[in-house]
Amino acid sequence: MTVNRRFLLVRRPHGDPVPEDFRLEESAIPAPPPGGFVMRNHYASLDPAQRGWMDDAESYMPPIPLGAAVR
Repeated sequence: MTVNRRFLLVRRPHGDPVPEDFRLEESAIPAPPPGGFVMRNHYASLDPAQRGWMDDAESYMPPIPLGAAVR
């Protein structure tokens, strides 16, 4: 079975992020909306800016809310 996987931010990291700051969530792949499609990713990229987005601080992007998927 193919599943949708995403990492959720469950607590704000203090220093370097550790596995306990995240939770892997698996769910059924959603049906695409009319005119939409489902895409399979083979690779993921990590950007240094993601570390700043995990803090609850003002930035050019809003912080990632706790319980939300890491962008």
